[in-house]
Amino acid sequence: MEGQRPEASREYRRRFGNRSGWSSERNRRSGHSVFVDNVSKRIHVSTLKEAFQGYGQVVDVYIAYWSRKRQRSPTTFAFVRFKRLDEACSTIKLNFDAAFNNSTNTSVSGIVARNSQGLVLAACTFPHSVVADTFSAEALAWESAVTFASDLGFRSVQVEGDSLSIIKKLNAATMDRSLISPIISDIQTLRGSFDNITFSFVGRQGNMVAHELAKLGIQLSEPMYWMEEVPMQVECLVLRDLPP
Repeated sequence: MEGQRPEASREYRRRFGNRSGWSSERNRRSGHSVFVDNVSKRIHVSTLKEAFQGYGQVVDVYIAYWSRKRQRSPTTFAFVRFKRLDEACSTIKLNFDAAFNNSTNTSVSGIVARNSQGLVLAACTFPHSVVADTFSAEALAWESAVTFASDLGFRSVQVEGDSLSIIKKLNAATMDRSLISPIISDIQTLRGSFDNITFSFVGRQGNMVAHELAKLGIQLSEPMYWMEEVPMQVECLVLRDLPP
């Protein structure tokens, strides 16, 4: 996605000089930009650049430290310029799984979001009550994963789970009429929150991080969230999945 650098005013140049980024005309004209909103005016270019390095090679960063429309706001906007288009539009991979407790009719969704390099961006465990069976638990986990991705603002997402029957329902051209049809309908509605979203099957061995997160969540009484990390109990599985 291409972004265009807003012209800095003389007042902006006087106050901040080149602290905003765009270190050279060559950098400004090369690469592909991503627009980032709600950036703190206290953040430094190097901090924002480091935060986005996990997605790909960052060519340059521009932060609008001075903006007429945001003079009284503590936040502003920025552009992060990547060298390659596929890095600027990189797809986030979400893996999820469900753990079902038959004696209490409850379940837990375990979800992990990773970038193209396999680095964890976020993870969560989310409990559900009054769950009829394992099939319903899997459907709720699908819905939780898509909702989680939407709430985090991801635009391009690949959702992977090990329930092939639900994947077929999500990818079917006809309307679902099973007992989980309300959940399937909600997931299809959530699809509109993304520029691109795909649903695909992955075997249990490729879904172990989410599987263990769901099992861990059974022991917890409330939703739990982790940013750029996972619980210690599943760290070794994340490391195992990292590319060589």
